Amino acid sequence: MWAWGDNRYGQLGDGTTTTKNTPNQIGTDNNWKIVSGGIFHSIALKTEGSLWAFGFNTQGQLGDGTLMDKSYPHRIGSELDWDFISTGSYPTLCLKKNGTLWAFGKNANGELSDGTFISKNSPIQIESDTTRKSISGGEQHSLGLNKDGTLWARGDNVCGQLGDGTNLKKSTPTKIGNSSDWQFISAGANHSFGIKTDGSLWTWGWN
Repeated sequence: MWAWGDNRYGQLGDGTTTTKNTPNQIGTDNNWKIVSGGIFHSIALKTEGSLWAFGFNTQGQLGDGTLMDKSYPHRIGSELDWDFISTGSYPTLCLKKNGTLWAFGKNANGELSDGTFISKNSPIQIESDTTRKSISGGEQHSLGLNKDGTLWARGDNVCGQLGDGTNLKKSTPTKIGNSSDWQFISAGANHSFGIKTDGSLWTWGWN
């Protein structure tokens, strides 16, 4: 794993808070599978399914049960069944191999989709649904893609970034439209992107 850029909160994971302007190898491990960077924190997944986090933690976005920043990869729990990760600006979303959705971090706009507006500093399961395929965290909203090709969204919606035709925030997963041909999703700051199975590109939100 290699990282560079702003490091004021240790979000590069090299044990320092010194900004780097060239790629800097993080440790010596060579079994990293996925890494996802938020504004000031990062989440990483190893090939054996363990979850790691580092950086800014004032909203519990590292998921280690504390609000303390970490400048090095810090393992979250002991589970080995994590499969996919995505960080927003402050929220963190994770999928397990059984298709369940877990979230932690800032939740002021319901972006964790647990039905509350209370931030969480450790992973909590979101409903009991096991049909999640992919997730993407934005600044204060998040998107979800189910295995059946349906699109789901939650969180802040002041710019219409949820795509449900309103500007009302949602604190629970909300199905967007009736289409079942979504293939890829990406949540931005206050906007969203989706690609359908026919290759067409769709966007909504802040413009």
